[in-house]
Amino acid sequence: MQETTLKTIYRYDDYSLNLPKTCYLPSDDTFLLLDALKKEALNNYKNTLELGFGSGIISLYLSKKINMVDCCDINEDVIDYFKNLVDKENLNINVIKSNLFTNINKKYDVIVFNPPYVPSEKINLKDKEAIATDGGKEGSEIIDQFLKNLNKFLEKEGVCYLLISSLNNPERIIKNIKKEFSVKIINKKKLFFEELLILKILK
Repeated sequence: MQETTLKTIYRYDDYSLNLPKTCYLPSDDTFLLLDALKKEALNNYKNTLELGFGSGIISLYLSKKINMVDCCDINEDVIDYFKNLVDKENLNINVIKSNLFTNINKKYDVIVFNPPYVPSEKINLKDKEAIATDGGKEGSEIIDQFLKNLNKFLEKEGVCYLLISSLNNPERIIKNIKKEFSVKIINKKKLFFEELLILKILK
C-alpha cells in the first residue's frame, strides 16, 4: 500500500495500524463491542467470523482467544492493509473479501458484526467512509440482510454478537431475531443522539 493512501497510524495493543483513508476509525461502537467481548468466555470456542472488520482491532482481539479467526470486508483498501498486517505478524487470521456471507462457505461457533447502521439521510454518501456507515434508507437494511442468513452460518451451539443502534428500531429487530434465536442485550451506551446496544444471539 502506498504511503499516500494512509489515513492515520493507529495504535492498538502491540500493533501499529496503517489505516487507509476509506477505513472506519475505531469509535464508540467499536469499543462498546470490544468491551462486551472481553467479558465473554470465548476460549471455549474453536472458530469465529467477523464481518466488516474495518480497522481489524476486533479480529486482533479475537485471535488471542480463539484458534482460528476468519474476517471479511467489502472494502479492498482495508483488505489489502489487513492482509499485510496479518502476514507481517504471522497471525492466525484469514482475511476474505466478501459482502456479508457472499464468499463464506462454512459454519462458525462465533460470529461478530458491527454493521453499517446509520440511515443514509444522516451521512454524506460522497464521503469515502460511507461504505462503512451507510446502513440504507432506514439504517437497518444491512442488519436485516445479515439476520436473514445468520442461521445458515452459525453452528448449533453457536453465538453471535451484533451491534445495533436506537436509530434502527431495535424493538423490531429483536422481535424478528426471537423467531429463530434467543437474544439478550449485554452492553449498551447512551450517546447524545442515539443509544448503542450489543446483542448476544444464541442458536
